[in-house]
Amino acid sequence: MTTHYTDSKGNPVEIATMPYPHLKSAHRKAIGTEERKHEASDSYTNPAREAEIDAMKAELDRRDAAYAEQQADAIDAGEGFRPR
Repeated sequence: MTTHYTDSKGNPVEIATMPYPHLKSAHRKAIGTEERKHEASDSYTNPAREAEIDAMKAELDRRDAAYAEQQADAIDAGEGFRPR
């Protein structure tokens, strides 16, 4: 599984250590860039970039699930809901 993505400056960035807002933004931008490239050329594919996008999505899903579980535990403990 892909553990890093290449940022806009060509630097490898470890996905698991990215702050949540940065990860979410990078994921959204990577999807948009790939969609635009695909629209410009139907034959365009970049398997490495698609793997990066999938890895970022998996990390976002993992963090969202952990956060939801944390919130459920807090509610069960009577602490109430705490927004991000």
